[in-house]
Amino acid sequence: MTFGRAREVLAQYAGKGGLCASERRVALFVHEVLQYLLYNQAFGNQRKFCFVAEKGCVVIPYELEVPLKVRIDGAAGTVWNRWYEFYHETDMADCVLAARALIEEPNTVPTVYEVPMGAWRIGVIGTCKEAETAQIIIKGLDITGKPVYAGDRGMTTSGEMLTISNDKLRYTVIPFGQITEVVKTVTRGYVKLFAVNPQTNEKVFLSEYAPSEETPQYRKLKIVSPCDHRYAKVSILGRIRLKENYADSDLIPFDNIHALTLAGQKVNAEATGNVQVAAYKGQAVADMVNKEQDFKKTTTGQPVEISGPTVGGSIMNIFGGAVPGWGFFGRGR
Repeated sequence: MTFGRAREVLAQYAGKGGLCASERRVALFVHEVLQYLLYNQAFGNQRKFCFVAEKGCVVIPYELEVPLKVRIDGAAGTVWNRWYEFYHETDMADCVLAARALIEEPNTVPTVYEVPMGAWRIGVIGTCKEAETAQIIIKGLDITGKPVYAGDRGMTTSGEMLTISNDKLRYTVIPFGQITEVVKTVTRGYVKLFAVNPQTNEKVFLSEYAPSEETPQYRKLKIVSPCDHRYAKVSILGRIRLKENYADSDLIPFDNIHALTLAGQKVNAEATGNVQVAAYKGQAVADMVNKEQDFKKTTTGQPVEISGPTVGGSIMNIFGGAVPGWGFFGRGR
């Protein structure tokens, strides 16, 4: 189901008496309803994400909320949270370092890849024609480790501001050693960020931002594996997170119209103070979610298929009888 279709379904429950589907407040209401379904474990709240980890690290996208299962180079591993490095080393080191594991770093990062060593400037380019107001602010540290400050119209601001254009790569005046924050306006298309060496015209890809991303912050995961390779194939099964903004043509994680309608009625009843209806609709949503999960649940297969009529336990006198002293129901006493 698309986000525009969800707006049409839920517009009648937005506000106190319903709103037009094109109104801006309806998008916020739809987002709230989708969050309610997501936190109630509606079918479709899990996805598989595949990465190629470089130097033992992988940056996960915004849509991945909670990693649940992981496979590293085809072998199953264990997922540890951000508190791992603060555990007592003697309690955790032996059981993690000897196996494959995924450990979340406490801090977030604004780019997928780090700025290479050396005097690199940060460049930006768009993928389509952008408005004149499309801008991006790069904040961070220079090659000496000091915060970058740039003068803009007579004012000293943190970081450097660049205009986003699709016909020219624009880069900073000051070389960056580390990027700590990125602030971007909403754009029409995707925006690519590079580390640029103007003397050699060399470019190193750092990150790509979606049109709706304004303050990108990604989580970094550390890969622990017995095989010390520069690259590792990582597949993660995890719970998803909703995007900050959806276009009407974007797909949403859920396609159960009845569950969506019940969730919209539940949120509307809470907003209007109708406690009894809200409690009833909440239970109805839970029941519908459980029914959908049972209907779409895949039956786990068996490594060996066995025919019931020919299984050993169903054939008379297949055990006992031939052994002296044993009867049909067991050994005689």
